Amino acid sequence: MGSPPRREAVTPPPLVSVIVPALDEADLVPGALRSARAAFGSEAELIVADGGSRDGTRRAAERLARVVGSQPGRGPQMNAGARESRGEVLVFLHADTVVEPRAGRDLERALADPGVAGGCLRFALPRRPGRPRVRRVADALLESAVRARTRLFRTATGDQVLFARRRAFEAVGGFPDYPLFEDVELVRRLKEVGRFRVLPARAVTSPRRWDEEGWVRTAILHLALRGAYHLGVPAGRLAAWYGRPVRRRRAGSANRG
Repeated sequence: MGSPPRREAVTPPPLVSVIVPALDEADLVPGALRSARAAFGSEAELIVADGGSRDGTRRAAERLARVVGSQPGRGPQMNAGARESRGEVLVFLHADTVVEPRAGRDLERALADPGVAGGCLRFALPRRPGRPRVRRVADALLESAVRARTRLFRTATGDQVLFARRRAFEAVGGFPDYPLFEDVELVRRLKEVGRFRVLPARAVTSPRRWDEEGWVRTAILHLALRGAYHLGVPAGRLAAWYGRPVRRRRAGSANRG
């Protein structure tokens, strides 16, 4: 009798840590965490980095994830969550964003390429019954614009759910301590150490900031800020133009589009 067929060793997928920066997001953070659990599985580590919430955010998050404290600000909060995490892959999910269930499978496929340092998901807005037609048109235009920008310039913002291999994230120093565009700067640095991959799965983010501040006004402001940033205007000055306090701001709110 011949020897039994030799079985190939199966390499388990890398441990994923999902880090959610939150500040006064009690209503939204459970949805973000549940979507992460559905996408990345029961083995994924879920961490909420709380920036000093005054509502029930910590209580809501503790039912689903581990909560760590941090000074407010997306960059500091996400860095704090990363320091407390154990995963080989770090996924940064805003509290007002949910990911499609296929995101975990798409992430695993992307990481099969050892040259990939990080990436993001596709930007999307929710489809809500009864939303006025003018808002639906604006939503569609915004989605198309963000996806075109991502495809042409291989850049992304935090509401697209950034991910990075831990070794790449640590090699570039994590998120810079910027009050604005900390996500764009991280993407730029990741592209210096490896490939940046845009996954097919969608990151469905709330349009609340656009709705509250007005679509046209917000679009013009975002374009102006981005142009100024690429011209070298300091992030602190841009944050003042944007109308947010440098430290005390809603960490999980929709990012610049």
